[in-house]
Amino acid sequence: MDPCARWRRFLAVIIDMNAKMINGYLESELRRYGFSYTVENGYVLMTAGLGGRRWKTVILSGENRITCYAAYPRLTPPERRISVLERLNDLNAASGFGSYFLLDTDQGCLIVFRCDILIADVYSIAECFRLCMKNMSAAIYAQWETLMQNSAFRINHSP
Repeated sequence: MDPCARWRRFLAVIIDMNAKMINGYLESELRRYGFSYTVENGYVLMTAGLGGRRWKTVILSGENRITCYAAYPRLTPPERRISVLERLNDLNAASGFGSYFLLDTDQGCLIVFRCDILIADVYSIAECFRLCMKNMSAAIYAQWETLMQNSAFRINHSP
């Protein structure tokens, strides 16, 4: 099975379909800042990046919540699974924002970072979204070298 298909299937399970209003605000913010994105099955799929590094990002919105998932662009082979999980456990123990996990695919494991923010009211949606994206980008960027060394091969995430 294609790793991206497994990723999409995983996301389809956790989508909250009552998020149309928040999605409207999110799409407005993405357009405002010039992001290229697609909307698929109620979630936003885009490529994010910082400092020349790029990763696929999925943004979900539910009742009073924005959740972002960022997948590193390499698969971790099964033989490195234990060492990567140990590193992710260390990162999660030290993290004040978000968490890392492995998503199994037939070809290996995707390293994924997840973060979410609760929305206090309609007026704070844009601010919450910017904060979530900023913190997610900082976390991905900070651990890029360490986590990419444990991943063997690049994959092509197509939206």
